[in-house]
Amino acid sequence: MSIGKCEDVYEFNGIPFTDIAKDEVGNYIVPGAFDNTLRIKTGCEEIAATLDTAQVGLENYASTHSDPNAMIERVVWVSGDCYHDFTLKIGDQVIYEATPVAMIKTSKLKTKTAYIYDTDVDYLKGSISITGNGCNDPITTYIRRSI
Repeated sequence: MSIGKCEDVYEFNGIPFTDIAKDEVGNYIVPGAFDNTLRIKTGCEEIAATLDTAQVGLENYASTHSDPNAMIERVVWVSGDCYHDFTLKIGDQVIYEATPVAMIKTSKLKTKTAYIYDTDVDYLKGSISITGNGCNDPITTYIRRSI
């Protein structure tokens, strides 16, 4: 899928841009949906999608749809650039507490930023809470859980 000049498109079929493979010319390889639809958050007229049955995307990715009982491997959250720190809690574990954004792994779009936490343990489970200071822009959360 080519996004053209749509610089802040960050979600395809419930998957953040950080977890979608790209082909050799920079087009996203979006995993197909069961109902053969393509849902794009913050769509744009310049997006061009084609079906390529030969391409294979990533096998496991963060998503808005995941098994809440499986162990958490990755958390991605996308928001506007106005936040200056975040607190991330998973279950009863505090991962980040008012941690400056400069200390969190990121992937940047034009006016949106994806913040990424990859776990290095195999026991994180439970609900996820992300709060930030600096603005009131919505925070969209994606979770990759073990298969």
